[in-house]
Amino acid sequence: MLKNNRYKGLNSVSFVLLILSAICLAWWSAYRVAAVKDFYIGCGQYLKSATEAKTVEAATEQLEKAVAYMEEKGLIKGHTSILRKARNENVGLWYTGVKESLKSLKKLTPGTTEDRRSKMLIKLRKNLIRNTWIGDRVIIPSGISVFPYNKFLAYEALISLIILIICIIIQRREDEGQEDNKYDFTDEAFSSCE
Repeated sequence: MLKNNRYKGLNSVSFVLLILSAICLAWWSAYRVAAVKDFYIGCGQYLKSATEAKTVEAATEQLEKAVAYMEEKGLIKGHTSILRKARNENVGLWYTGVKESLKSLKKLTPGTTEDRRSKMLIKLRKNLIRNTWIGDRVIIPSGISVFPYNKFLAYEALISLIILIICIIIQRREDEGQEDNKYDFTDEAFSSCE
């Protein structure tokens, strides 16, 4: 008789690799989302508020909160990049720029003229904002929200994707093998034809 060996699903190795890969990618995604939210709440919103402040006092207060977060989280030196050391991903340079802007604002006294105060706020905006094709954006190194774990997260995502690709390759080979052996011609099948 002709036996029909239908597709039975993933084998145990493919299944384990698929689950492992899915768990790793889900964790990676959740961590990245949580880190971005944490950074925005702890630092990003204060930098943005400082650039939008109408008074030197308000800008100083917002920058103090941002700098306190940077120092608490260790965002004071290093690079967020993994393979290259780009200037716009230099955490130390970014931290120093924000810290110097704060020092400049703190040097102003209550007797400082309004003209001088306005110029300092304009200078602050110039130092903390970059004009892009989608509008003005606060200067923040890319990947800062997960710093200093950038390398670990990049390797974890890469390994998860490699595992996923291996799982797909294993499954394809099994599917091709099952197509080749779709029908099992046994002696029983031929003996009934005689």
